[in-house]
Amino acid sequence: MSRFYAEIKGNRGKASRQGFKDSGMWSHTRGWNRGVEVRCYVDSNDNDCIDVYVTGGSTGAKSKELMAVVTDDKVEYMPQPYRRFITDGEELF
Repeated sequence: MSRFYAEIKGNRGKASRQGFKDSGMWSHTRGWNRGVEVRCYVDSNDNDCIDVYVTGGSTGAKSKELMAVVTDDKVEYMPQPYRRFITDGEELF
């Protein structure tokens, strides 16, 4: 059974991938100038961990910055002066 599961949808339709304890899961969704990299893995205490980074997008113009770490029991946000939180029901685009 998969430990991690990812879905993505683009112009060629929907695709999904599975990740296991040993393989983890990695993704990088990006525009020209900014992107989000997500890395899923299992820590030494057998907890699911998800690291979320903001990246320089396809151009790679900016370095990768850690934004948040999500574990089984908490979400830890990294301080960033430009962060804007999305409220429930708010349209993203």
